[in-house]
Amino acid sequence: MTIPIVNGETLTSIVIAKKIMARNTQKVFLSDVDSRVGRAIAIYLCEHDVKVMVYYFNSYSMLCF
Repeated sequence: MTIPIVNGETLTSIVIAKKIMARNTQKVFLSDVDSRVGRAIAIYLCEHDVKVMVYYFNSYSMLCF
């Protein structure tokens, strides 16, 4: 039997990303990409062909062109 072990950050990332994906979203803007949760969400969305624009303190960037 295999039991996945996850922490709260992992669950939070999965729940938020799945809710975004459920709405068939094409583009998103994320403002907290410096955190592990924000980064995990951005990576997951990029892997699923969602265009992600991220805001950093000094500038903003576009991921997944």
